[in-house]
Amino acid sequence: MIQSIYKSVEIELEMRQQADDWWKCDYMLITHPERQVTRVQGRIKFRTIAEAREYALEDARGAVDCGAYRGAGLPAAEHEDELALR
Repeated sequence: MIQSIYKSVEIELEMRQQADDWWKCDYMLITHPERQVTRVQGRIKFRTIAEAREYALEDARGAVDCGAYRGAGLPAAEHEDELALR
């Protein structure tokens, strides 16, 4: 698991190698101190782990920038649906 902090939101990346040797990356956005978690499942496959990690981190930062996570003051379920389609 890879962790990062962006604008006071913790980002946890979880890399998953697929049966065809391609990679996907899920991530969680975690706010503190209330520890509200928004989980986003990676749906796009990448040839390398580095490409999957880079895409997921940029996607997570974009979600933070637009307030699409639990703890941002907006309904989280709506945001999780929107984020999972990216």
